[in-house]
Amino acid sequence: MGYSLSRVFVTRTDSSRTRFGWSELLAAAASSSLSNAYYPESQRGKSATLINFGLSYLSEAGANVVKEFSPDISREFRRKKLPELAMAPPESG
Repeated sequence: MGYSLSRVFVTRTDSSRTRFGWSELLAAAASSSLSNAYYPESQRGKSATLINFGLSYLSEAGANVVKEFSPDISREFRRKKLPELAMAPPESG
């Protein structure tokens, strides 16, 4: 899980080295700043921008965790259904 969460801050280069993920930082900052244009003036400001910026990073980290563990979770749900199907009587045709 730590690896999934760290991918918000760390990225790999073409030469397989790791470095800080500036693209994620700049995208979150740009989208948070731009979103202020759609809010009424009473709801704009630095605090709203910082909150949106933090939520952007948090949602991206959550999406990484979901992408990483969704195959395991879906496999677990399918595994629980299989014994029920095995116990069902065969259909007569």
